[in-house]
Amino acid sequence: RPLADDERQRLENFATSSVGDFGFEPGMRLFLRGLLQSPHFLYRPELGAEANEQGLKRLTAFELASRLSYLFLQTMPDDALSEAARSGKLDTDNGLLEEAKRLLASEGSRAAARDFGVQWLGLDKLDGVDLDTRAFPELSMVRDGLKESTLRFVEDQLVSGDLRSLLLSPRMAVNETIASVYATDVQGSDWQWVALDETQRAGVLTSAGFLASTSHGLGHSPILRGTFILDRFLCSPVASPPPEVNAAIPEPKAGEARTMREHIENTHGTAECASCHATIDPIGFAFENYDALGRYRTLDNGLPVDATGKLEVEDKTVTFDGAVELSKALEAQPEVARCVATQWFRFALGRQDNDADSCRIDDMAARLKREAGFQDAMLSLVASPSFRLRPQSL
Repeated sequence: RPLADDERQRLENFATSSVGDFGFEPGMRLFLRGLLQSPHFLYRPELGAEANEQGLKRLTAFELASRLSYLFLQTMPDDALSEAARSGKLDTDNGLLEEAKRLLASEGSRAAARDFGVQWLGLDKLDGVDLDTRAFPELSMVRDGLKESTLRFVEDQLVSGDLRSLLLSPRMAVNETIASVYATDVQGSDWQWVALDETQRAGVLTSAGFLASTSHGLGHSPILRGTFILDRFLCSPVASPPPEVNAAIPEPKAGEARTMREHIENTHGTAECASCHATIDPIGFAFENYDALGRYRTLDNGLPVDATGKLEVEDKTVTFDGAVELSKALEAQPEVARCVATQWFRFALGRQDNDADSCRIDDMAARLKREAGFQDAMLSLVASPSFRLRPQSL
């Protein structure tokens, strides 16, 4: 933004006195240190104009330009956006939407889509996944590729897709490094879009990157996977176990042939565990057809996989067999669309939602179900008071 007259005068006085006291080069070094330590340089202030009767402050044009640019491009406003702020274009709904559409259409907008994908899906956890090297020696080779593949998928959906395609599309970006995980014969290091078996893969929840990020130790974790669905797709986060409860799953006994599902069902049958795991585990079991790296399988420890489960939503019980059916069930639930809209709202505005935001999130949720729904939902948020205004105190 342009400097205010009093800011410019203070800086000029500081530079002049620094040079006068210490000489040109030392004085200018001191001046630059002060400039770079200014809160207006280190932070992105959104002070706004005078508050209205509802205690809300309207962001200034340059604050709006920064909010737009850091949301969609993750960098400072370009010359065109700065000029739009200077000329008053951003003071109108049409002008603000026109600039938002321009930024969304640029290649740079994919960076924000990727960042949202990392935060929402917790894909950074994949960097720290530590699996038994005897059981999964390939992890070090495929770790980065699995993360990149899922990020490319999410990025593509946020740019041109909707909630249905995010949850149900069987397309995935694959190169030869991770081809074996998806049981394809892709050759070369270039990423290629591959149509996978629709009975085995459907959208982001069957992507190997997501599946591997919810694994640890000796294998996959139905508990982590079930907890993730409740938190990130149903906005029903699960409370941590009470301090007195030992949450560690005991290792299977030597020589005991048992699937992971059977082992968890056997160890979580106690009353202190069952109250929470009766909700978590039936969702997590949907992913039993995938090992810790996200590879599809029909046997676990030499025994047939049982991927049946159930989902409790409001007053309904939805049953399914496998992650593909779970994804279809989730896509059909209004609660899922609203939760995904809520996740984007929080990412876009950098704050928790409140009761006053309810109508805006409902509108975004409805738009997610339409063609190119993510773009539509993003633009509807930009055009809303939630984007232009901020509470007087946060």
